[in-house]
Amino acid sequence: LAGDEFPMTHGTQLRDWIHVEDVAHGVVATITGAPFAGETLHLGTGLGTSIVAVVEQVYALVGGGGRPMPGAVNSGMRVVVASNCQLV
Repeated sequence: LAGDEFPMTHGTQLRDWIHVEDVAHGVVATITGAPFAGETLHLGTGLGTSIVAVVEQVYALVGGGGRPMPGAVNSGMRVVVASNCQLV
């Protein structure tokens, strides 16, 4: 981000990116009367976004030069981590 190149995997791994305030609101909802006693809750957006898309967006927003280098590091794996969630 400081004008450096960023070697990374292909970045095709999908993650469910959620803002910390959204997690906090979900936690508060579960402890202040929401009917979830004894249930496991998964807080998320339900949308998988690739790591490379997030890295490219961060570089674009910061605008400090440098660039991500997808594929410079080979991990050989593709993992999807996303919740199937619904608004409560």
